Amino acid sequence: MDIFKQNKLLIWLIAILIILNLFSLAGIWILKTGRLLPAQQKYLPLPPYSQIPHSTFDRLESEGLITELNFNPEQIDRFKQINKKWDKDMKILMGNIHNIKKQILKEVLSSEPDTTKILNFLAGIGNSQYEIEKIIFMKQKEIKSLCTDEQKNQFDKIIKEIIETPNPFSPQ
Repeated sequence: MDIFKQNKLLIWLIAILIILNLFSLAGIWILKTGRLLPAQQKYLPLPPYSQIPHSTFDRLESEGLITELNFNPEQIDRFKQINKKWDKDMKILMGNIHNIKKQILKEVLSSEPDTTKILNFLAGIGNSQYEIEKIIFMKQKEIKSLCTDEQKNQFDKIIKEIIETPNPFSPQ
């Protein structure tokens, strides 16, 4: 006991070091699991399209929507056809955007990049994005056309909820 009474400073120092070690271990664990603060996330590059959690797309494609709207078998078949067509169109457009980005990068890395070419490529990306938004709207319109009046009200509530959900990629 005398040694601890005489070395209070040493005990405090050891306690502080233990606390710092615990914080360090927690920080390493957070970084290792990929959990970053929202302020840090906005500077990270976006993952590939297929890995982005599109709440609108996921919710409209999920089996949950079929259940939420209580679709009958005929509606389910038509819903699946709409999703299949939408998926095919989206893959084509996302492939176009990917190819245009590769062309832009190739042009940027050339010895003398042509700004006019790059701007034309960017316009192509804009056109593809326009087509994507149009396809999304048309898909929602087609799904709504499948619905009865009661289902349309429920569908409108779902869409409103999705629209009001904060965008995880927008700056806070």
